[in-house]
Amino acid sequence: HQLALWRDDSGHGGLEYVIELACQLLQPSRSEHSASFIGQLVSCLIHHAGVFLTAEIVEPLMRSVLTKLQQAKTQSVVQSLIVVYAQLINQQLEPVLDFLDGVPDPSGNSAL
Repeated sequence: HQLALWRDDSGHGGLEYVIELACQLLQPSRSEHSASFIGQLVSCLIHHAGVFLTAEIVEPLMRSVLTKLQQAKTQSVVQSLIVVYAQLINQQLEPVLDFLDGVPDPSGNSAL
């Protein structure tokens, strides 16, 4: 909870910094191996601080996880990243559904 409550001088919170780091490590140019560890880190963060996560903090994370999922080839990485979505759905259902509603399927319609 200390991480969720901490703010720097510019008003950015500890959760924002952790999510930003996770998003950087989930970039398509990064190795797939790093994504498996980020999945575990984010899952732990969601489990312990999920009530502090806002849609503004969670949306970049969901986008990064989805992008990495689309290119992941290793089963353990895919599983680790899917667990992130499962925990987000458990903690933050409405923002997850709003995000997924805006994700297009191959024909351009909502993926939901």
